Amino acid sequence: MNMKAALQNLRRILFEDKIDIVELFGSINSFGWGLWLIAHPGLFEQGTVWLVLSKFGNEYVWGALLISLGFARFVGVALDRYRLRKTVAMLGTVLWAFICASFYQQNPQAVIVFITAENTILSAWEYLRHARRVRIRKEVREEIQSTQTHV
Repeated sequence: MNMKAALQNLRRILFEDKIDIVELFGSINSFGWGLWLIAHPGLFEQGTVWLVLSKFGNEYVWGALLISLGFARFVGVALDRYRLRKTVAMLGTVLWAFICASFYQQNPQAVIVFITAENTILSAWEYLRHARRVRIRKEVREEIQSTQTHV
């Protein structure tokens, strides 16, 4: 395989293949985190890694946010709604980045920093993929409309 073919294959994998399974696992992950937070009231008082998050809400607030995010991701995949998937991926990127930064501020070497960073990166990747797909669909729709008006 030459370099051009390898780059085309990588481009196809990163930007063209369906990523539904990644989004489904991401939705389960977010939903699971949310349930875990709700199931453990008082968690934020037990350790310093939760200090920053506790300033913006308790376990129920963060749990509800993550459950909502996970559910919206699932609905977007199930109904194949790219705009919803793009919006939820953007919100997920912001939310996971904030959670990651709060853990990093308290303990930069904690494993949880890397786990939440992974969630942030995956959400950002999903957002970029969906933003590109929405743009391409819009261009195709405009091209179809312009050919129909010329006929």
